[in-house]
Amino acid sequence: MSTLLTHPPPSALRAYATRALAPDEADAVNRHLVVCPACRRGLDALLDGAGTPVSQLTPPPEFAAARYADAQPTRPSPFGRATDPTSPELPPELARHPRYRVLKVLGEGGMGTVYLAEQLRMARKVALKVIHPHLLHRDSALPRFLHEVRAAAKLSHPNIVQAYDADEAGGLHFFVMEYVKGMTLAKYLEREGPLPVHVACHFARQAAHGLQHAHEQGMIHRDIKPQNLMLTPKGQLKVLDFGLARLAGRAAHGQFTGAGIVVGTADYMAPEQTKDAHAIDTRADIYALGCTLYQMLSGRVPFSGGTDIEKMIKHAMDAPPPLRGLRPDLPEALYAVVDKMMAKAPEDRFQVPAEAARALAPFVHGHAQPPAPPVSAPRAPS
Repeated sequence: MSTLLTHPPPSALRAYATRALAPDEADAVNRHLVVCPACRRGLDALLDGAGTPVSQLTPPPEFAAARYADAQPTRPSPFGRATDPTSPELPPELARHPRYRVLKVLGEGGMGTVYLAEQLRMARKVALKVIHPHLLHRDSALPRFLHEVRAAAKLSHPNIVQAYDADEAGGLHFFVMEYVKGMTLAKYLEREGPLPVHVACHFARQAAHGLQHAHEQGMIHRDIKPQNLMLTPKGQLKVLDFGLARLAGRAAHGQFTGAGIVVGTADYMAPEQTKDAHAIDTRADIYALGCTLYQMLSGRVPFSGGTDIEKMIKHAMDAPPPLRGLRPDLPEALYAVVDKMMAKAPEDRFQVPAEAARALAPFVHGHAQPPAPPVSAPRAPS
């Protein structure tokens, strides 16, 4: 998820809630709060501790809606449940769409809500990702979104989720993509824990093949992580959401003292990505894939605990716990491959994803096909 580089300090949160901030600062804090449940909870705790009832304050309506959503009782998971077209969960604009028939909710996340739908003219199932309106609220955001979707639609590779179209319905903008039955690599790791060598390298190698194709088309993902890697029931891996990480980063942009933005996720972010998200190249994706491989082999992210800022600093300055100490059973050469993928300096890494794929090949070949992850409920990215 793309966020402001720093969380608003308590003084800024209180000034925001009482509408004492300048408009541009309030706008930046507001957009951070919309995507950051932790800061929303922090604002409540701050106000409660000061003895000021939240109900007496007048924060902007977007934050009030976000707080209301946080306060609602937990509902049963929507995964695998059919969506009634009259349900308030389904925007009426989608229920009336002439080209798509929405079948059910697949997931929700920081970028938007994903629905399984039937593309009527083509008689095929697709995934519709409805982009949260706050990500497109700036005048320049929509043209940039369409530009990113057009670029992503040029990607055609077995290890990339195919982008079909971008459309609009009553002010709702959505991204139409290939529907992939399966689960995210994140869910698979939650269930399986550290993976056998050949399985982890098989998955990482597939991702590298997809990233190489994107590199050849001039595209960078910017947010490679287990949540953005889908596994099919046959063990095929597909990379999700090309272009959307940059969209979220631009939408999060705002100005208040000491703040900046980054595009990516702190647990997997290359050191250079925290300095200038727009000047990176495919080697940043190789670093993130190296962090993902480290997690597949060890069962943990390279730097666990701490805030996002602390993690970013560690990625730039510190070595992660040695993989050899966490998985002493790995081939010696594999430690060197992971270290090279996660080198601090881009020039010390593999220079293109194809090089990483070739380096991983010996650890896959000669083994049986990795087991297919059983799927009890089809899931899509959120």
